[in-house]
Amino acid sequence: MEFRDYPSEDERMQRANDYRLHSFKGDGPHTQCYYALDYLFKYQSITPLEALNAFGCMRLGARISDLRADGYDIETEIHKGRKNYAIYRLRQDGDEYE
Repeated sequence: MEFRDYPSEDERMQRANDYRLHSFKGDGPHTQCYYALDYLFKYQSITPLEALNAFGCMRLGARISDLRADGYDIETEIHKGRKNYAIYRLRQDGDEYE
């Protein structure tokens, strides 16, 4: 499965930087799961590098597993290239399975 209209690497890093500057409150009571879910709601997808840059999460796969255990429907695509990495997307009501 491939996600359509996935932003370029430069766009992904820009949105991670924007999130860190405008949404991330590192000294508050929020967890990495909270920030991962908030990021997914804002941008529809996230990669491990984005999570690291946006809110300092080094184990995004574990946080996604926690969110799935809480009932969130999150799908995974493995981007294959020079470096392989996961792209996670929160499925919204009305999203169709391919």
